[in-house]
Formats: sequence, structure tokens, C-alpha cells
Amino acid sequence: MKQKDDKPQPPNHSRNFRIEERLTQSDVAFLLDIKNAGRISEWENGLANPGLEHSLTLGLIYQRLTEDIYSELRKKLSAKLEVRKKLLLERKEKQRLRKESG
Repeated sequence: MKQKDDKPQPPNHSRNFRIEERLTQSDVAFLLDIKNAGRISEWENGLANPGLEHSLTLGLIYQRLTEDIYSELRKKLSAKLEVRKKLLLERKEKQRLRKESG
């Protein structure tokens, strides 16, 4: 997705929220008890995603819901889940029809 000024949209809002809190990546790494601040960069650039505990702690650090930090990922996962739900319903219907006919 592109923003109006044609700059690529970040994969999440983590960097923006970190800057709003006036924290460096090293600060966040320290708060999370992570020795390598490069991990924070990976998360902010969408190269990796934090685990559940770190995701929840980031929400506490930035005073935001995890869904707000990773809203684009949430949208992507939600769309994927909708497709999978439809496939599951179709699968169950086929099983039901097979059971009835055989």
C-alpha cells in the first residue's frame, strides 16, 4: 500500500508509536529485556513479528492495543481467516452430503 506522498507504508505502527513515546530502539529492547536492539528494527520493518509476550508488552510500552500496533497484519489475517472459514463450511457440507448418501 502507498500513502499519498508515494512513500511505502510501514508494515505496522510500531516505529511511529515508539517515536511518540520518545524512545529509541535500544530503549525498547531494554524494556523488553532483549539484548539485540536490531530485533526491534526487524519488527518495525516487518521482517519478523514479535511473539505474544513481546507483542503484549509493546502494547503496554506504547500504551496501545496490540491490534492498533499491528493493524495491517490484523487485516491480512482477518481476510485469510474469512477465506478459511468459507472453505471449512464447504468441507463440512461435503462431509454431511457424503454421510447422508452413503
